[in-house]
Amino acid sequence: MPKIVKWTPKADESFDEVIDYLRNNWTQNEVSSFAKMTLNLIKSISEFPKMFKEDKENNIRTANINNVVNLIYREKENQIELLYFWNNKQNPSKLIKLINKNP
Repeated sequence: MPKIVKWTPKADESFDEVIDYLRNNWTQNEVSSFAKMTLNLIKSISEFPKMFKEDKENNIRTANINNVVNLIYREKENQIELLYFWNNKQNPSKLIKLINKNP
């Protein structure tokens, strides 16, 4: 049975940032494609939450949406918590700081 998916405020904000970037720099087709890939990935994660490698130290998993954006999420007892949409071009230490703020 699929788990409930909860979007954190930071997940909402970071997703919107990706969509805004795509709207400003790419075509509507790329925006739609990214949104569709993201929704399909979230659906798969809700059904198979362990499908991506776990960072046990930080209790997170990272799913690749495409070559540039990853989805960072956490599995809880009865839900999936979406934490961030992460641009891989950013400094990884920034991500660790964000995760440590939201254990």
